[in-house]
Amino acid sequence: MPYGTHYGFIAQDVAAIAPDLVKDFNYPAEYDSVGTLLNPAFNSLGMNYTGVIPLLVAAVNEQKATIDSLINALQNPTPLPNINPQNSQKISLSNVSSIILNQNDPNPFTESTRITFQIPDDVRDARIIFTSTTGSIINTAIINERGIGELEVYSSELSKGLYNYTLVCDGKVIASKKMVKQ
Repeated sequence: MPYGTHYGFIAQDVAAIAPDLVKDFNYPAEYDSVGTLLNPAFNSLGMNYTGVIPLLVAAVNEQKATIDSLINALQNPTPLPNINPQNSQKISLSNVSSIILNQNDPNPFTESTRITFQIPDDVRDARIIFTSTTGSIINTAIINERGIGELEVYSSELSKGLYNYTLVCDGKVIASKKMVKQ
């Protein structure tokens, strides 16, 4: 095999999609004139790069057609049909009372990390439950205050690894996040 940096596809990945483009090559051992082994025998996967070209061209053409179609739709929007006023509704959206659980910062962390959240006033019971990856509960923080809050988490007695924390409001799981202890 030639030395130096080489660029290409990973044959095992291509074999999963187009197995006919990948071939197994067996290289015999090489010996010098007195029978000393110079290079041991080995197997290698090789690819038919010429056979990949039509697949890549077809993929590029498909993407181009999709992009052209999207550009055309943006430049020439389809007018909305006449809507019967009796079938129309109006709704208001607001995120004032939304429940938010943010990713801890920093993550990964060593000694401590901070978790911010937002709990609306109408939530009766809010808690953040910390668990291991096996699901064992490590600790539970009861959140008594409403509005935007922050929880400082100390981990001096926690081993390195991946942990989860879950915000539960009024018995419903709102969100779960992962944190990494280094």
